[in-house]
Amino acid sequence: LLLIFSHNNAHRTCSNFYMYADSSEEMEQWIKSINEVRSLSSSADSVATPTLQLHVKGMMCERCSHHVKRALLKSPGVDEVAVDHEEETVMITGKPDVSEILARLEEAGFVPSVS
Repeated sequence: LLLIFSHNNAHRTCSNFYMYADSSEEMEQWIKSINEVRSLSSSADSVATPTLQLHVKGMMCERCSHHVKRALLKSPGVDEVAVDHEEETVMITGKPDVSEILARLEEAGFVPSVS
């Protein structure tokens, strides 16, 4: 029996793993082990990665949201950015330099404040 699974890590890279088993019981044990590792990995990621929420005035549309997201993703320490132009909020995941984030938003023509 052949088991193939893929894993995406925090750096957005994908690894494929190929495992061979002589019996269905051995295959079930592989699957159980993989699920345990994934569970530990995802709980560690959620605990270890801080988030920063900002209020950003001046976002009027999806294009504004896209502009903000692109500007922030260029900052060191930023892993993910979620933008809601209707609520005027930005959620940043990672460990960025807050002063640099605020400066980038101001340079882009927006008025940020820490929520």
